[in-house]
Amino acid sequence: MIKLIPHVPEADLFQIFGNFYQDEQDSVRMQGIDSCIHFARALPSSKINQHLTPYLKKFAVDKSWRIRYLVADKIMEITDAIGVENSREHLSSYYCQFLEDSESEVRTAAVRRLAEYGAVLDSKMLIQTVIPSLNKLQTDQFTYVRQALAENILSICPIIEKGPTNDHILPIFLALLRDESSDVRLNLFKRLEALNQVIGLENLQQSIVPALKDLGEDKNWRIKLSVVEQYPALAKQLGEPFFTEKLVGFCLNWLNDSVYSIRIAAIENFRELTKIFGSAWCERHVLKKLLEQRMETNYLHRLTCLFGIAELSEVVTLQIVKKSFIPVLQMLSKDKIPNIRMNVAKAIHKIRRKLYSGPVTQVESQLDQELLGILNELKQDEDDDVKFFSRKALNNEMNVPI
Repeated sequence: MIKLIPHVPEADLFQIFGNFYQDEQDSVRMQGIDSCIHFARALPSSKINQHLTPYLKKFAVDKSWRIRYLVADKIMEITDAIGVENSREHLSSYYCQFLEDSESEVRTAAVRRLAEYGAVLDSKMLIQTVIPSLNKLQTDQFTYVRQALAENILSICPIIEKGPTNDHILPIFLALLRDESSDVRLNLFKRLEALNQVIGLENLQQSIVPALKDLGEDKNWRIKLSVVEQYPALAKQLGEPFFTEKLVGFCLNWLNDSVYSIRIAAIENFRELTKIFGSAWCERHVLKKLLEQRMETNYLHRLTCLFGIAELSEVVTLQIVKKSFIPVLQMLSKDKIPNIRMNVAKAIHKIRRKLYSGPVTQVESQLDQELLGILNELKQDEDDDVKFFSRKALNNEMNVPI
């Protein structure tokens, strides 16, 4: 009905809306928040303050926490509808109240909108009205409130700039870095780039590295997996010398992790790191440890070696493939475990797809001949799966991933 304004008189709609606002059921009043958003989009700006702002203020202090939660959660939708200036003038004080609300769900919803709503506010408002509330949240008794704070607090650093960041945000960051919850600590690294942009991470390395090491050894493998996935982004921020000296060793240890998902994530991690730091870096710091896995008695570690070859072959030079990967593939093609021999064929398939992704040079042709030699032996294998994937790789069925 709101969308039909002015064909439907707005005064009539507001009378109906006002009756609904008086309803004793909060599930009915809750619908009014979306109605306000639609009203704001349909009315001229001159009528928004006259008709809507009083209702929005009432919703923001409603006795039902679910309604306050919805206002906090939808504050950006409301801002887009009523305009940034109106939101800054009329809603910013209520946003600060949400950050200190008696209900943890409301506090969480408000903190989750910090990155977006912080951009609506200016530096002075953030420092004077928002940050004092954030200081209280760093010790909130509910873990999920602190998790939301950790994930979003660094987003306002570029807005308030270096001095206030050092004075106000850095102490909260360091406190959360020591939080008992690994989820809280992990969330801090999701927006670390915002802090790096403002003050740099050189002076924080002594604090960051121990936290990363603790998270990388967390007993919860899902936490550990999330840490692994953060490392390429961290590598860009920390730079090659520091990352190599302080953190690459932990990345290498993940190749021997007891959890399969961690080992695979570590390989994908090295693929991304090689894109950032280059093939020479990979050859110096990664390949020795990875290729040593071919000698492990546990066949799962030999598989890790093959998975690494398959992934890294797409980002390293052909010289590295020829010098370092071909001998390992030749060796493992004679492994007693059929699953190993099958994955040799799969790795070769991936390498050949790269070779034939464009015009084939003489170097690539010579490399392909060595790969074909391995495949021709494997296609005679006694195991049906080994033969199947060897023939697929020989046929170079590039549109059929294996």
